[in-house]
Amino acid sequence: MTVAMPLKTIFLLGLLMLQSCMFNDGLHTRWSQDVDQRHPDAAYGYSVPTVSQGHIIIAGQDARLHIYGPSGWESGRIALDAPCEGGILVLPNGHVVLADTQGMLYAIDVHEEKVLWKYQLSSSPLGHPVATENGILVQTSDNHIYYLNQKGKKQWSYAGIVGGLSMYFGSSPVVKGRAIYAILNNGDVVALNASSGDLIWQKQLNVDPFARVLSELRAPIADPVIAEGQLIVSFYQGDIQALDLRTGDIVWKRPFSLKSTPLLDQGILYLSTSKGDAVALDPKDGSTRWKQHLNDAEVVGPVLQGGQLWFADHTGQVYALNLEGDVQDQLYVAKRIDRAPVGSEHGILLRNHRGVLYLVSP
Repeated sequence: MTVAMPLKTIFLLGLLMLQSCMFNDGLHTRWSQDVDQRHPDAAYGYSVPTVSQGHIIIAGQDARLHIYGPSGWESGRIALDAPCEGGILVLPNGHVVLADTQGMLYAIDVHEEKVLWKYQLSSSPLGHPVATENGILVQTSDNHIYYLNQKGKKQWSYAGIVGGLSMYFGSSPVVKGRAIYAILNNGDVVALNASSGDLIWQKQLNVDPFARVLSELRAPIADPVIAEGQLIVSFYQGDIQALDLRTGDIVWKRPFSLKSTPLLDQGILYLSTSKGDAVALDPKDGSTRWKQHLNDAEVVGPVLQGGQLWFADHTGQVYALNLEGDVQDQLYVAKRIDRAPVGSEHGILLRNHRGVLYLVSP
């Protein structure tokens, strides 16, 4: 017996086929790996993959650091003391530095699959460790900033005022010359002396530390970006602002809510917003070069790879745009994507909230 499909179903199937023809001819999921085999009712995951000397490295909720080859096969794993949901720093010698959810900082030799040293922080970092010329910076969720040498010995620490609510991931410091700049989750932006940790200046950007619900929270999630003598900082459900590097005075401000770090390339600041837009700004004055609405979902990214800007969103869509903001390719991966895509020589790495890692490429 033949069953006729409703016209609405036929229309939707035709629309999906059209989208496939428009966008998916050259964009494919090359492989995927369930990183930590989490249960359906497990907490969401926010760890970020990184690439080091041909290896793809990502930590998981299973308290393991997972090592994959370019083809997606797992080549090794290293036990940690607790789950890890943050980012990873790759040092020039190929060693990696990361922290777990209990605030333990590790340096690991990936090739030997060996933990080199550990250091206990005051709380868990929400971002990623940052390399300096001679050491490592780590910012924690209780607004401490630590400076350690590459052997894991603390050189100094700075303690900011503890804020109110925090998001599940957060900002990390940036370094410029002899100064370190950071956004704290209480709304303070600080400039510190890189040698001593002494405060150079401090600017309060009026984040409400007493927010009781997520919709009221103005949280720093994206890392600061330095451009045109300015420190560009942003807040989820808040604004993006440029501060004078020397004084902390506000130079310009735009009402864009950001969930990932903007990309500075060739004098243009590319960013994504929690309202579904990809935007290009002039970092000198914050003026808009172009704006492209991708979806009504929150968008993260971009990363620049192969001359294209790559974005992803909460519905599981991945977008490739040219530098003028035109969508070149689009692909549905699966589930929600909260962290920005990561570029590699083999394609774009994405991790969804259920712990699955994907490699996407043309």
